[in-house]
Amino acid sequence: MGSLESGVPLKRDPLLRSSSTGRTERHPFLQRPRSKFSRFLLLKKLDYLQWICTVAVFLFFVVLFQMFLPGSVVEKSGVLMKNVELNSEDLRFLKELGLLDFGEDIRFEPSKLLEKFQKEAREASLTSAMNRTRQHFGYRKPQLALVFADLSVASQQLLMVTVAAALQEIGYAFSVYSLEDGPVHDVWRSLGVPVTIIHDQSELNIDWLNYDGILVNSLEAKGIFSCFVQEPFKSLPILWTIHEQALATRSRKYSSNRQIELFNDWKRLFSRSTVVVFPNYFLPMVYSVFDAGNFFVIPGSPAEACKADSIMVLDKNHLLAKMGYGSEDVVITIVGSQFLYRGLWLEHSIVLRAVLPLLEDFPLDNNSYSHLKIIVLSGDSTSNYSSVVEAIAYNLKYPSGIVKHVAVDMAADSVLSISDVVIYGSFLEEQSFPDILIKAMCLGKPIVAPDLSMIRKYVDDRVNGYLFPKENIRFFHKSYCKLFRKESYHL
Repeated sequence: MGSLESGVPLKRDPLLRSSSTGRTERHPFLQRPRSKFSRFLLLKKLDYLQWICTVAVFLFFVVLFQMFLPGSVVEKSGVLMKNVELNSEDLRFLKELGLLDFGEDIRFEPSKLLEKFQKEAREASLTSAMNRTRQHFGYRKPQLALVFADLSVASQQLLMVTVAAALQEIGYAFSVYSLEDGPVHDVWRSLGVPVTIIHDQSELNIDWLNYDGILVNSLEAKGIFSCFVQEPFKSLPILWTIHEQALATRSRKYSSNRQIELFNDWKRLFSRSTVVVFPNYFLPMVYSVFDAGNFFVIPGSPAEACKADSIMVLDKNHLLAKMGYGSEDVVITIVGSQFLYRGLWLEHSIVLRAVLPLLEDFPLDNNSYSHLKIIVLSGDSTSNYSSVVEAIAYNLKYPSGIVKHVAVDMAADSVLSISDVVIYGSFLEEQSFPDILIKAMCLGKPIVAPDLSMIRKYVDDRVNGYLFPKENIRFFHKSYCKLFRKESYHL
């Protein structure tokens, strides 16, 4: 028996050889270990791919960020101005392209509060239907308490005196409480309404249960709420009327200044109120951080009319000089919605381009000075919208010094006072008549505005204003030309 060493060498089966060859061809990396140099090149290749992908993502976000900068606004306005010119300035064209947002989604709907009222009404109706043996009580007038921060002469006092006088006629009884005295004290007395001045809130001794409801006016009456967050007054209906914007502005700084407790205190007061009433649809949106589902809007306030009376006594020539204008200058002010939305700058671009032909009637003199002055009254002092307006004016080739931006919270009253024409440059369908137009019309300023449903409801074309179709800006030029011919600005 021979050993294996001296035996005939074994032959490899052809099937095994072929399968091994196939694996080698399919997976060449299995042939032999890769060299260090090959592995180095492979890793470098992967690094380059990662680097390229990272750069691509970075550039994408840079472009996306640039889209929201004022500089991109200039480039967009230039392209869109050309589109507007080629398409007869038809706003419908821009809207169909999705380039113009009129802010149609900006609406305030007190759905939670209305659902609550409807639910309570159904429950009351069901209870009265099931209770057939009704008890009858003697007649008692509904008693309401009015709480003020002071009794000074102000638009809110005028409003509440008017409302109280009307409610008295239908059987309501009132009592007035104020933290400070003032001239309106005698007005309430003349209506037969008892007035109590609260000198020391810590020693307040009033039985609020005698009243069917409490009407608190203004934010400054906040101190009185300490009574209503305790028993037995926690269930009393409270209607809080707010007409100031100051708290909404301050609340933005509470979190940054670590004043969380102060913010929460205000939030508790808003939640304690049965209903918080605002005079316009802008205020509930800026107070949205305090919304507990109890916000409501009753449009209308004498505030703008009262402000107009005080503005009319101002010296126009003095205000013109303060703004850097002369007495012979014609001032056109472009106003708009209080809301800020994406298409606002584009609306201003379209209006400024429509006004551009007026430069032919107000040519530059030898000192490169024009008597045409255009003010865009929009935004607040914290934004950089001035640079946007300057960029739009430069793109439209307005001479320097003609177009100027002024923030609403800086000098709105002074700007309206010196204005010769007020143009409403917003195409947003408002839920109530714009406050800025109320003030302009109270000042007797001629206005040009789009025929929005809320504006058309109160403005008669060519009677107390000039209207043009919202969907076709071509008629805007005709509107202000008619106005300028009538007012003899000139031209």
